[in-house]
Amino acid sequence: MSNFKVPDSVLIILKQLETAGFQAYLVGGCVRDMIMGRSIHDWDITTDASSDEIMTVFRSTIPTGIKYGTVTVMSRSTKAEVTTFRTDGTYGDMRHPENVRFVKNLEEDLARRDFTMNAMAMDMRGNVTDVFGGRDDIKKGLIRCVGNAEKRFSEDALRMLRAVRFSAQLGFEIEQKTEAAMEKLGRNVAGISAERVLEETVKMLMSPKPEAVLKAFEYGMYSGITDKIPDIAAVGRIGRIKKEKCLKICALAYILGDPEFLPKIKAESKAVKLYKLADSMACDSEKEIRYAVAVYGFGTVGAVCMLRDAKFGGYRFLTMKKIKKSGNYITKNNLQISGEDIIAAGIEKGPQIGAILTALLRHVNDVPEDNNEETLLKLAMSMENM
Repeated sequence: MSNFKVPDSVLIILKQLETAGFQAYLVGGCVRDMIMGRSIHDWDITTDASSDEIMTVFRSTIPTGIKYGTVTVMSRSTKAEVTTFRTDGTYGDMRHPENVRFVKNLEEDLARRDFTMNAMAMDMRGNVTDVFGGRDDIKKGLIRCVGNAEKRFSEDALRMLRAVRFSAQLGFEIEQKTEAAMEKLGRNVAGISAERVLEETVKMLMSPKPEAVLKAFEYGMYSGITDKIPDIAAVGRIGRIKKEKCLKICALAYILGDPEFLPKIKAESKAVKLYKLADSMACDSEKEIRYAVAVYGFGTVGAVCMLRDAKFGGYRFLTMKKIKKSGNYITKNNLQISGEDIIAAGIEKGPQIGAILTALLRHVNDVPEDNNEETLLKLAMSMENM
């Protein structure tokens, strides 16, 4: 156990349940992360109190999942999900149990959980209940299902993507029988909502080992979205992209060469637009990057450079940064002529004005000394019928 201190606001919840005569334990990911010394974002508590009893004990509660025995309890500035000990019934949709049975035994509750490292509980005094060897698996760096792996994954197919995601985040290996079950049942992930698949995928790509996502592709977990498998070297380069979710998921689609991947996985529209720009914008030389910056600006071109670096290798983004640092560039903001100037000179208003401005930007990036109103107007007039 690390020296991590449970916040007083969370200890208060545990203490109030115990004072009321109930068992109460921290459970799941928060216990795992305490043992590993990782930061904790979510607090989950399991208890033998029913949801009605939980709401009687605490003044500030939200009945977030009464069907499954879950109540959100507010304590100072902290919220915790408090759930009654339970076992799960059949999983009709390979995601959620159709029914649950509330029990009074902690071990029965732990037995329904996905992986051994997530099947540990800790009371308010720091005593850990670990009946499935979670601490040993953490020491070994192993992700292993609780009980029969095929059964766990047949219940909830999302657990397979979670296994890959934990592998990416923690740098753990997936235990042999657990991985064999993933290989056999991976295509069942096709039945999971796109939103949940997107959430797990983004977490993998934001991790220290984005290339772990390849295992999910190899085992057919994306078969409902695409039939392509990304290149391992290119996926590894996603790690070089700054930590922005939109860029990460766009990079995966771009590496796949599948623009339909993004709408199918319900990615945001910004990612779809970036994909189209990366596919059409020439940014493979310093000259091309200068032209692109002139028209689109550093923000958009920087994103495109990172995407193209991920797919093809190279250092376009660094080249763009050098151009920016040098100050030796011209954008539409410092072009010494505007669309209104061109119209005032006698060229008819319309789409050609934008085309002329773009051509002038290209020109002055090659010949900076021509960036003056007189010269640019002469050039604009010569382009009237372009």
